[in-house]
Amino acid sequence: MMKTFCSRDEKLCLQGPKGDMGIHGPIGRPGDTGQSVFPPKITSSPTSLTVREHSSASFRCKAEGLPMPIITWNRGGSSLIIYESHSIQPDNMLLLRNVTYSDHGTYTCLASSVLGNDSVSANLTVQVPVIITQGPKSMALEEGSDLRLTCAATGVNIFSLSSCSEIKRAGFSESRTYFIGPKGLKPFAVHCDMRDKNGVGVTVIGHDSEARTLDFGWWMSRDGVPMNYWGGASPGSGKCACGVSRTCALSSKPCNCDSNDYVWREDSGLLADKSTLPVSELRFGDTGDGVEKGYYTLGKLRCYNS
Repeated sequence: MMKTFCSRDEKLCLQGPKGDMGIHGPIGRPGDTGQSVFPPKITSSPTSLTVREHSSASFRCKAEGLPMPIITWNRGGSSLIIYESHSIQPDNMLLLRNVTYSDHGTYTCLASSVLGNDSVSANLTVQVPVIITQGPKSMALEEGSDLRLTCAATGVNIFSLSSCSEIKRAGFSESRTYFIGPKGLKPFAVHCDMRDKNGVGVTVIGHDSEARTLDFGWWMSRDGVPMNYWGGASPGSGKCACGVSRTCALSSKPCNCDSNDYVWREDSGLLADKSTLPVSELRFGDTGDGVEKGYYTLGKLRCYNS
């Protein structure tokens, strides 16, 4: 095969056969191995704190990921407003200075990147000491006259707290009777169990309800809807706990007490469907047979934040 080569201005042209193919050069050095990308993962979590009013509190949070995640903080699910006394340090530490009771709550560290996010939360409890600002004064009165004594104090108004969990976070750790004021309701007395459920503060509302009767029955939800299941079974099942586990005295019956074999039987369990609690009524029927007897016990309602 002939090949013609000409200069750029085409004033000189040469013609001749195509030469042999040259030898391949050596293979180049492989490039560096790239880094594997992975989503954010928090490696150092903030811990819950209990501090006194006007002191400082700090939460630390670290995360890894590729690309490197961005760490932000929020409180109670809302963006945290940063101002002079509340700041985020260069190492992503959240620093709260001169805290007040309004600073109490749940703080969340959120690590985010284009590959996803990871989060972890911690609680801040602010203890506010009770200080009497105005005490009663000594008085001398005539017999039969009225006496009015005035006492004022600063601190957390427990009546404004809606649960034992909030009372616990306010710094009260003794298990006893407190008054709570859920939104829209007048304050009422409840027992606070400050040690149950890992010490979160469990609200216990009791009615001491136990009675003996000649009937079987059903219960009513808080909205007045009849509930056809008993403790330990799922809503709408029409069963008791033994009916779910198939361990009733008669396998064909949904409850032990349906056996009618003149042997004392028991159906019991927890009612845990928050959409229907608390129990508003217990109703009973089938009272025609005088030889059938029974009794019921309605336990206490226990509320807490998980």
